[in-house]
Amino acid sequence: EFCAVFKANASVLESAYDAAGLSAEAAVLLKPLNDACNEARFQAAAAASLHEFAKEVFEIWQNSGVFARRRALRELRERAGFRLESHRIGNYVAKTFDLQNEAAARFAKAQQAVYKADVAYKIRPGIYAGIAESLGRK
Repeated sequence: EFCAVFKANASVLESAYDAAGLSAEAAVLLKPLNDACNEARFQAAAAASLHEFAKEVFEIWQNSGVFARRRALRELRERAGFRLESHRIGNYVAKTFDLQNEAAARFAKAQQAVYKADVAYKIRPGIYAGIAESLGRK
């Protein structure tokens, strides 16, 4: 039935198809999702960078003198954006690891929203002709 209707209206359907217009409309609708995905990507990268720096500071804390410890701790506090206690240096690595995982989860969620909403693969001429041909063969 689909094949019969499609063959009867094939010229009308193909002439009414505006791939450029549909692609432009899809890009407009995807822009907020892509912006949110990019923002989440930057936050995930920043959290990963903070975690790596916390591991470096932990190494400095274990192997360096008091002045290097203070300098590294001060820099970590500035980059972290939250209060860190000087006698709990090992917890920084765990805290930043948790922050890194949370940021990665937010990025994955935003990325999946983009993938779910992106229908650009469907915007191509002849897609219904291909469906009709496939159904006609079987």
